[in-house]
Amino acid sequence: MERKQKKWWQRSLALMLSLVLVVSSFLAGGIPVSYAADEGAPLEVYVGSNGDKPGDGTWENPYATLYDAYKAIPDKGTGTIYVLNNITLSPKEGAKFIEISGEKNITITSPGTDTFVIKRDGEGTLFDLINGQLKFKNIIIDGNKFLNNGRIVNVYGSSRLIIEDGAILRNNDNNLTGSAVYISDVNSVVIMTGGEIIGNKQSPTSIGATGAVVMYNGSFTMTGGKITGNSGGGVHVKGGEFNLSGNTDITGNTVGESEQNVY
Repeated sequence: MERKQKKWWQRSLALMLSLVLVVSSFLAGGIPVSYAADEGAPLEVYVGSNGDKPGDGTWENPYATLYDAYKAIPDKGTGTIYVLNNITLSPKEGAKFIEISGEKNITITSPGTDTFVIKRDGEGTLFDLINGQLKFKNIIIDGNKFLNNGRIVNVYGSSRLIIEDGAILRNNDNNLTGSAVYISDVNSVVIMTGGEIIGNKQSPTSIGATGAVVMYNGSFTMTGGKITGNSGGGVHVKGGEFNLSGNTDITGNTVGESEQNVY
């Protein structure tokens, strides 16, 4: 009887040691605890001005740049980028800042009840949506009142931009068509359920259509939020479909001395 019990304990101990080795090997692989473990599950990635390179994108060791956080989300993947404090956004490849491609589905937001700022540092459009989806929620995108040839967001192809509560697109001064959002193609989509597009400016000498939001094609559906106080006009519909409903505010947008809100 004692001999059987001894063998049973030996087998149990061997199994426990094997499990410990497997778990230790898994943790040694460097998988950040903030990431979803299941393949294909949404990721949570963190970025902050106190981040270190290379960083691993966790809350404890965030990425140093928004570009690094964006690259951590795989093509056709879904992820949320949490901005932990005020950061700057600088161009990476040529005049490019961040180009949303690879059918990624990305949300950029602040954690908790704080609202942090992503501020322009350089010339060019901050976000180029080529394909995929970009959502702003509880985050401020600030153009830094820097006169340049670039908007806050370009929406191309079959891409989709979503602006929700707490998102503010502000202070972008542009020499080109449209100061904040440019909607380009037949299948380009912008949905605004909350937030603000405010304080953007289009140069009086700019070439092309004026407006904080300029549509040449696609669709813009606005069911909430504000588009106010933009110099160069509010929403300029050159083409496509503009759907307006709900509790919205498009006021105080001017072209020269006259108020032009939707035109």
